Amino acid sequence: MPWNVVILLCFVCASPYFQGTYSSPVCSSPQPIELQKRATIRCSFEKGLRSVFWYDTTDITVQDPILSLRNGVPSGSGYWSGEFNVTSDGSLIIQNVSLAHNHYFSVTIVYQPTDKLVPYNILAVVVVKPKTPFPVISACGNERVCLYQSSDVISMECQVEDTRPAIPLEWVMKTSSGDVNASYELTVKNDNVSSISRATTKDMKFNSFTLRLLSCKARDPYSVLRKADSFVLVENTDWNNFPIKESEKYIESTSSLELTCTGDLGGYYVWKSKKINRAHLETLSFGFSLGENFTKGLIEGYEYSPTGSLYVRNVRLEDEQSYFCLYGDGSSDKIISYNVFVYILPVPKVLQVSGCINYSSCSLLVDRDGNLTCIVTGVRPKIELAWRTYNQHLSSMITFNDHQRTESNGQTYDISLTSTYHVEISTLDNLTVECAIIGKHEELFSLSTKVTLYFRSDESRPHERDKDTTGMEPWKIVIIIVAVIFISVCVFGMIFYKGFYRRGTTYCKNTDEEISNEAVPLSKSTTTPEEDLKNGFIDELKQMYKAQYNSIKPVPIKDNRFQSVRNLFVEGTIEKLPLTNKSMETESDLSTYLGSYDDIFYYKNTASNRYILDGDPGTGKSFLTLKMASDWVKSIQTSYLGKVEILILLRLRQLKMGITLYKSIKQFILPRESKLSEENIKAILDSCGNVVMLLDGFDEYHDHDRDATSDLMSLIKGEMYSNFKVIVTTRTSTLPKMIHPRTIRLRLIGFDDEARNEYIRKAVKEDNVDGCLGNPEEAVEKIKRQLSENPILDDLCRIPLFFAIFVHVTHDKDISKQLSSVTSFFRCAISCFHEHMKMKLHPSEAMQYEILENNHQELDRVAFEALSGNNHHIVWYRKDLIQYLGKDCMNNVQMWVS
Repeated sequence: MPWNVVILLCFVCASPYFQGTYSSPVCSSPQPIELQKRATIRCSFEKGLRSVFWYDTTDITVQDPILSLRNGVPSGSGYWSGEFNVTSDGSLIIQNVSLAHNHYFSVTIVYQPTDKLVPYNILAVVVVKPKTPFPVISACGNERVCLYQSSDVISMECQVEDTRPAIPLEWVMKTSSGDVNASYELTVKNDNVSSISRATTKDMKFNSFTLRLLSCKARDPYSVLRKADSFVLVENTDWNNFPIKESEKYIESTSSLELTCTGDLGGYYVWKSKKINRAHLETLSFGFSLGENFTKGLIEGYEYSPTGSLYVRNVRLEDEQSYFCLYGDGSSDKIISYNVFVYILPVPKVLQVSGCINYSSCSLLVDRDGNLTCIVTGVRPKIELAWRTYNQHLSSMITFNDHQRTESNGQTYDISLTSTYHVEISTLDNLTVECAIIGKHEELFSLSTKVTLYFRSDESRPHERDKDTTGMEPWKIVIIIVAVIFISVCVFGMIFYKGFYRRGTTYCKNTDEEISNEAVPLSKSTTTPEEDLKNGFIDELKQMYKAQYNSIKPVPIKDNRFQSVRNLFVEGTIEKLPLTNKSMETESDLSTYLGSYDDIFYYKNTASNRYILDGDPGTGKSFLTLKMASDWVKSIQTSYLGKVEILILLRLRQLKMGITLYKSIKQFILPRESKLSEENIKAILDSCGNVVMLLDGFDEYHDHDRDATSDLMSLIKGEMYSNFKVIVTTRTSTLPKMIHPRTIRLRLIGFDDEARNEYIRKAVKEDNVDGCLGNPEEAVEKIKRQLSENPILDDLCRIPLFFAIFVHVTHDKDISKQLSSVTSFFRCAISCFHEHMKMKLHPSEAMQYEILENNHQELDRVAFEALSGNNHHIVWYRKDLIQYLGKDCMNNVQMWVS
């Protein structure tokens, strides 16, 4: 073959590739268009389109196009009449759909002038959508899913009205193994525009089942309906004739409750409840998980999982009910019943015995016949107490006659048990007995108090009786009264003398202030009652804060001279962290270090009034809040806080879930004798704009992992008093989970070298008031030298709490005399840590903590044997320690270590 012919053939074959290859357009058919609406018949064309021609017929040879698009310019009779338009990509727009548009349309396209016109046909189907976008079940009204209760033979009707085209309906029964067709009758009524479809079930019996889920399904190829199926869950109201699996569940007040029903199986369920020993049932919710997950709660306060489990996040006494879960999956049914009882632990969490101070190790000197009284307060449910011997085989040695008295406080009970006892054996010297909870609630509380009774000898009893009844001779009483008066006068004189002498050193400091106060002439008050209330509120706050920040005691074993936070406070390093939500972060939100705690309020990013200040234990978070309170009380004008109208400092360890902000302020900040009510406090805060709230110790808040709706959480999330500045302090390991998205994150790191030097100077100056400690600068250098010689100690002292203890212990001569050994030094440090932790506890916890703190003989024995015995070791397994020490003591040790 000649070369020129080969080249020509190659050119002809390749010419389409030089011109560009184009595929056919994608035009789905049929396409629904809604009556009396603007609609678009869509086709997908490739780029490079030169011309588009639309026809309202399939025979393009007998009619001109109704609309043309050439090089982006529309034309044609349909375009000029306003009936049609075209999109930029070539799809046809019908401006107002009518029944006349219910036919085929054709489209041809041109990419190149030489292209052959090929028509593509699209069927446009005019549809009418109903007002209710799903099949309507007669028993459900306007709801797509409903619960229907009946014990009789039932008949259900389902329909869709005013649709075009007509939509066939069918009834099916939903089961875990698939849909089962139900028996029904279908009718369709048509007019010129729309249709009505109706499907009616024939008589259905459910007397052998508790639940059945029926679905009315529509065959809707043109998506006329938004949802093609509706559901009705049929409950047999005679379900109480079926077998019920019953159980009891005890749950602590304010904790979380979970009741399971279906497990991980698919099915449908109904939750009901009733008051215990009552007949009236209330439906809480219903739902199903068969192809589609649906849950509808009918009563507030409950949550549900996709599998039907019921949750109560914050259990209240009102939740003490019988709960029933009816479950079915189309092939089987079951009913589960939970009798839920809410219990409340007593306050304090101990059985109190009259005459005992230390409940972990109590001994009483008693007669062989007498009375023993045991008391428990604030407990629920009502429990039964009993006196018994600690060792059951000794029960024959003593007899008890009990008299129990119960007082109801509405929600809780105070129970006292007074028992008359008689010792059967006259030679018995002592016997250990216990007051314990008995009966059905014994394991629920697991509380008992042991008492060792030491019996007086028979010879001593008359003597003791004589001492009680004889009385004291009158001349002895006179001498005692005179001695007491004389000693009181001497003590008062010494106190007055010392007070006058000390005042002389500070008198000049206060003179100008006192003179200025006295120079103000008396005049009638021009303030309103509201202003008087607010001023009184501020005065009471300052009074309480002043008592707190002037009562700092760095080392508990020192004398009782307290120090002020202003005299010891040193700036630690504060790092501003990036935002948690990176999408909201700007350049000003990046990590940086602040020059002072006052910069927290002056920071250039003012998009939020919410701050979280976290730090490791001992870095001085609580100490910083006291310094802030001091700035406010003294109105330090160089500080932002000195210009604040009101400052609220709340220790969150004292709060319990559910308590309001105003009750917290009334109960834990204001003096006990304050006349202000919670309503007064709310009115004052509502009227103020420049307020700072310090919420100290979120990690110590008892319910931080369960609380979601209280005033405290609303403050943190910015939902309450959003104009107030709110600072939350917490450990780095326990950050609030629900916060405002623009919350500013800060971290208190600790002391650098400069801060440590400054603290040493302040501590030496405060403890060297009489000059007995020598040159302060020498003391500073001595402490710095000791730290530099011990790298491990130097690292530990980066933590402000460790460093403060080390400084005060090292340079104070009085303390040094007490610390003559490593053991005594370590005992001092442990005492400091104990004191620091005890300050963090709720008062009711502090009492129990002191009991365990003072009675640790078993812990001493375990430690001594491990260090000095044959089996040396310094590591214990938790289960072994619980066996040795008991659970309470172990929890105490674990709390202290954390």
